[in-house]
Amino acid sequence: MQIKINHSEITSKLAEIRQGVGGKKRPFVPRPLGEKIDVDLSGESIKTIFHDSGWLIRNNQPVFVYIRDHTIGPFSEDPHERRKVHFSVCKKLEQMEREGRFESRYRATNRVDNKYLVDIDAGWGKSKEIQEILYPCQHCLNQSGYRCFSYKNMPREKRRKVVEFFDAKEAMNFIKQHFDSWRLSEKARHSLKRDVMPVGYHPDHSKISRAYREEKGYVCEQCGVNLAGKSHLTDIHHKDGDKRNNSYDNLECLCKICHAERHPYYKIGDEIRWTIERARKQGVL
Repeated sequence: MQIKINHSEITSKLAEIRQGVGGKKRPFVPRPLGEKIDVDLSGESIKTIFHDSGWLIRNNQPVFVYIRDHTIGPFSEDPHERRKVHFSVCKKLEQMEREGRFESRYRATNRVDNKYLVDIDAGWGKSKEIQEILYPCQHCLNQSGYRCFSYKNMPREKRRKVVEFFDAKEAMNFIKQHFDSWRLSEKARHSLKRDVMPVGYHPDHSKISRAYREEKGYVCEQCGVNLAGKSHLTDIHHKDGDKRNNSYDNLECLCKICHAERHPYYKIGDEIRWTIERARKQGVL
């Protein structure tokens, strides 16, 4: 059951109670929401949207992106069959970018009413603009962990409910919190000297990491790729998120692709990705 809260009504009631007990009336000062964004992305660089944090960011604001053009074929009454809304740098968007189809097709918005401007076929070669509900991309949900969404750990019916009851406003706040945390961690990382271990890691992190990965033969414990010949393409992963907890059961040897799947902010280069994918096909480097 979803409970709707009327914040204006609650604020008014609190003001009445304050005045009733002799308190002074305080002026209401709304918090600025930032620039409203609802623009086509044609001609803009992909770098203005695909942020290093793993989120879709424009002018330091999280945004949703979607394909506005729904004119091909009849417009579906089922939102599941319509084009999807994206909010992270998921594999679908990366594919569209590689094929050169992102910048010419997508629109960015930060509206949070769960409705989006789309163009549908109006007949006779004309299109019509309407506002319709679009559901979120499940790759984005899985990558971000929004409402604990997971391909592996959540039944299909529950995943479907997360999609259907997607709250754009809640999701935007979720993204802002994670993006702000990322910015703070980046600021702290850049303020450190080169010879100082990043915040949160054990002083002997590099030795522990090397020893554990060597014991595992530089084989990824998730996908099974053998990177013994390219050990720098493996990482050590802390299962509970505590970087100082180096107990054996808390560690995991992962290739950089699998490690990046665990952390939306962790980005790897195309060459590294290509090398690992080639190793997966060949079996060993």
